[in-house]
Amino acid sequence: MYRAESRDAERLAALEWEVFGDGAWSQDSLRLLIADGALILAEAEDGILVAYAAFRSVVDEAELLRLAVHPESRRRGLARELLQYAFEELNTEGVSTCHLEVRTDNSAALHLYEDLGFEPVGLRRSYYADGCDAALLSRTLDRFESSPDGVA
Repeated sequence: MYRAESRDAERLAALEWEVFGDGAWSQDSLRLLIADGALILAEAEDGILVAYAAFRSVVDEAELLRLAVHPESRRRGLARELLQYAFEELNTEGVSTCHLEVRTDNSAALHLYEDLGFEPVGLRRSYYADGCDAALLSRTLDRFESSPDGVA
């Protein structure tokens, strides 16, 4: 796992399209995030980009903007591993809190975030275009520790 570089923009855009289809971020938007140092990438052993996490941070707080895992690479613990790596990176940069919003009907994501120590802090009603609510979650990073089995 490593931070994205400008040379990764095209691969990121392809993964975005694969995961989010019409809701994919543009290559230009991804380049801006790369310039901010806000993207952590995960590759398969063959060098294929299979996941990424995008963050925005200000002073000591970060927001997880997007977590993308290629459909063929899901259910293997990759998202958890990627986020744990990212949290450690953010924490070394002085970030102590991470926030996110997630669809309330995305039970897999809600379970993952709960397992990683996120706690509910609010709700945005009808936040998404289809009327689905967004759960607002936060966690403190300075207490982040990986246990031997990889669960926070």
